[in-house]
Amino acid sequence: MVEKYNCAEVKWIQDLYVIKDLWCPAYSKDYFSGGILSSQWSETTNKSISRRLHSTHGLCDFYKCFIEVVDEWRSNENSDDYDTISGNRHLVWADIGILEHARVIYTTAMYLQFEDNFVNGVPCVAKVVNMHPPLYDYHVKHPKKDFLMHTVTYDESTCSIQCTCKYFDEVGLLCKHCLRVLHLNNVTTIPKRYIVKRWTKDAMCTKVDDHVVEESGVVPSSVWRLNTLRNFNKLIIMSQNDMGARNIMEAAFTECQKRVELLVGSSENAKQIPENDGIQSLDDIYEDENLLETD
Repeated sequence: MVEKYNCAEVKWIQDLYVIKDLWCPAYSKDYFSGGILSSQWSETTNKSISRRLHSTHGLCDFYKCFIEVVDEWRSNENSDDYDTISGNRHLVWADIGILEHARVIYTTAMYLQFEDNFVNGVPCVAKVVNMHPPLYDYHVKHPKKDFLMHTVTYDESTCSIQCTCKYFDEVGLLCKHCLRVLHLNNVTTIPKRYIVKRWTKDAMCTKVDDHVVEESGVVPSSVWRLNTLRNFNKLIIMSQNDMGARNIMEAAFTECQKRVELLVGSSENAKQIPENDGIQSLDDIYEDENLLETD
């Protein structure tokens, strides 16, 4: 720049270049500074106070403004001390891709649990024990807390992962071992197959389809279904220890199923019950009960 603009003979440029170590950060990398760019306390003070004062303010206004600035500094310092003691981990993991994805899709409570799993998995040691690309087997274990070493199988081609701790099968969230392996393989989003809808924000907004027309005196299908299940469950429990009661229940179910299928049609997934399976008809059972009462 000095040669381009022909200012090599300018005294101000010469004096500025002599003290280049003081104003250019590139020359101060070899010296410890604690990350402070300027050692002039007056610059910070002037910046904090000048935005609050005006040239028309008097000395009392200056004193009041200065006290407010000092109180603000002390409040910020106390807040920083509290964050240091308690640990503000949410800022530490703010730029992790898989956590950013989890923050978008999961509810707050489930995200915090997911984040706990990720944070607990960071200290874990992951060792490759079997490598047949794209399949990899890892032994994952916390060096100080875990007594057992879990095996994590990762398929790089399909981004599928499985852990012997079976945490995902039980809870519906990826465990710390799987998250550790995914992070090591630079996976920045949660694979779709491992997102359980009931833990997502969309689950709270999902509308339950109710095919019954909302009319006065008509019970919604969801309510009717729940009440009917409860009533049948009570009836089954009452009948489970008596063979006669069992026969009545099974015959009633067979007859009810036939009538419902005639009305609404048979379901492809419904289990067909054979007609000649040794179960008495409902009329035969009632006839037998009448005979027993007559005797």
